[in-house]
Amino acid sequence: MAAGGAATEEVTIDPRLLGPGGTGRGGAVCALLAEAVPGSLEVFLHHPLPPLGPLTVHARPGHGADLRDRGALVAEARPCPVGFEPPPPVALATVSGPGERVGPTGGARESCAVGCAASFEQFDGQRTAPGDGLLAAAWTPAARGPADGEVLPAGLGWVVLDAAGRWAATSATGGARLWLRRLGGVVHAPPEIGTACVVVARDDGRHGDGLLARSALYSASGRLLAVAATTWDVTVRAG
Repeated sequence: MAAGGAATEEVTIDPRLLGPGGTGRGGAVCALLAEAVPGSLEVFLHHPLPPLGPLTVHARPGHGADLRDRGALVAEARPCPVGFEPPPPVALATVSGPGERVGPTGGARESCAVGCAASFEQFDGQRTAPGDGLLAAAWTPAARGPADGEVLPAGLGWVVLDAAGRWAATSATGGARLWLRRLGGVVHAPPEIGTACVVVARDDGRHGDGLLARSALYSASGRLLAVAATTWDVTVRAG
């Protein structure tokens, strides 16, 4: 995009970040807008399932950006400082035993799948950290195979934050289907292939007709990689 003034660019969602049935994930939409609004930002989503065809990002440097489908507003973002505390780090050993790999089991685990199951492993554990009310899971991002040379998509950190927030909010509703309405946060450093991380999420209760959650991604040493606060629409929607 051109610097110093408004610019428009045609974009598509990385197919590896798509959700079930080839639908767009809220985190993938946030990733598209984060390219136009670097640093911490706040994203408002106006449609639960963004279309898969070419989309248009209209950027206004210093003011934000919006994402449109043939002129219809899909989502908008603006720079916004992170004004909340992330859920605290949890030790990797607390949520994963040596060499442990937990496969998909449906339910809450299914909601924290990251990208296409053929491309990336699920979170490697699913345990509540003792005594603090958090949901925490070990997760090691992996490419499709050891010899294919594939790299992780740039927006994966945003998809992890989206998925973990949904994990926490869903756990508080008994499994209701939710739609991401708002995400505010920042990705400081993207996850790396083969490097163990810890995903942490916390349900923050209800606000009006929405559910609130916070999520974070930490390195194995406890360094904060990404953090978000999310608002979820509890209205059941198709798709």
